Amino acid sequence: MNTASANLNVNPRQLLLEELERRCQTNPRYSLRAFAKALNLSPSALSMILRGERGLSKNLASQVSKKLGLDPQMSESFIRNALKRKKSINPESYKFNQLSLDRFAVISEWYHFAILSLIETKDFKPVIAWISTRLEISLAEARAGVERLVRLNLLDTTKEKWKQIGDPIFLDNDKSTAATRRFQSQVLERAIFSLENDPMELRELNSVTIAIDPRQVDYAKKKIKDFLIELMNELEAKGPRREVYHLSTQLYPVSKNRGN
Repeated sequence: MNTASANLNVNPRQLLLEELERRCQTNPRYSLRAFAKALNLSPSALSMILRGERGLSKNLASQVSKKLGLDPQMSESFIRNALKRKKSINPESYKFNQLSLDRFAVISEWYHFAILSLIETKDFKPVIAWISTRLEISLAEARAGVERLVRLNLLDTTKEKWKQIGDPIFLDNDKSTAATRRFQSQVLERAIFSLENDPMELRELNSVTIAIDPRQVDYAKKKIKDFLIELMNELEAKGPRREVYHLSTQLYPVSKNRGN
């Protein structure tokens, strides 16, 4: 580990993640449980720390830094940053460009939103053929998609570096329309395609089946929406943007009470 700088700024969670990854690469059978044991932590506590759901007290940070064998400079920075409270993101304050259903209907094909995200990737080329290849859509779709986004004043292509106009797009999907249903269907179809064609290290598809009170669905919707906004904000801030991903969740009834 590089300790040349006198002003080290160690991210405790990131350091732990990288150390776990390094040990797993050295020994493919190495597990989170083994890492927790090496740090004298419970697996559940370590899992919460790695997910950012739990912090480290001063004593615990000191213990972990010693177990990792950090030098004095790194240890000091590790402990100092472990004590800092993570600034939470308030989803309510996140700015969005809210589209009306009428405007959304014009760009409800999934690739319009993918184009807007693609222009933010590190190697983006403002060339229709390149966009077509990267998103695996036809030249006609790529060209028409760009033209629609420009026409709706959502994309500026007048300069060498294309730019999205306004804040990230948000559709308050409280109404079911043909356009919103088509878009969500396309997202699910892309997920199925990814399931069959993309390696596991490039995707994460999970689900749970639970019994709940249907009156809690509104609460679940808000929690899901807040989670998506927070995770989106964190992921976009981490490292260079190289690829475009769909991040989606599904909550729907499996059992039906036909008597109601």
